[in-house]
Amino acid sequence: MTTKRIGFIGLGLIGGSIAKAIRQYYPDYELLAFDKNKETLALAVQEGTIHTACTSIDDHFQNCAYIFLCAPIAYNTAYLSQLKPYITGNCILTDVGSVKTSIHEEVIALQMEEHFIGGHPMAGSEKSGFVNAKAHLIENAYYIITPSAKVSGEKVTEYKTFIESLKRCRSFWIIKNMTPSPGRSAIFRTFWLLVSSILCAKLTPKMNL
Repeated sequence: MTTKRIGFIGLGLIGGSIAKAIRQYYPDYELLAFDKNKETLALAVQEGTIHTACTSIDDHFQNCAYIFLCAPIAYNTAYLSQLKPYITGNCILTDVGSVKTSIHEEVIALQMEEHFIGGHPMAGSEKSGFVNAKAHLIENAYYIITPSAKVSGEKVTEYKTFIESLKRCRSFWIIKNMTPSPGRSAIFRTFWLLVSSILCAKLTPKMNL
């Protein structure tokens, strides 16, 4: 198996769950993470989820095959400029946020479209934080992908295949046109709510009231 380096910015419930799934199915991959919470990083190293705990966004993130932005949405957008010097070659940069317009706008402004594929796993828990992250949280989950306009089809296929390999995680929709335009933010907020409602209706057991 070819060893790959995968970076995480933010290691909470979703980022931690993705990292643990990668560790489970790709034990030879090198995982590293930046998080403002030093206790989170220490726990992730202690459990063997990641190899390297980063106290800043620096050259540790060079030569990553994938970098997952898993911090709160506003922070993810701000971290893009810090990551830009380390995004080279075939690196795929992605996020897990449910709001896409702002991060796609910033990706365009920073001319990082050739590397960015937005993502959003339809998974979660009533609990939060890395301490509650589980590899099985994203098993069989629907995973929405929003590639930027300039990212190659080869990268989209590679990313989709990688996500689907994490215990049958299912890519549900690939939304190809994420170019920001007036009114699109409201459209996509409605879209995410609609998707959530549909999935809840399908997956929630019927109750006898």
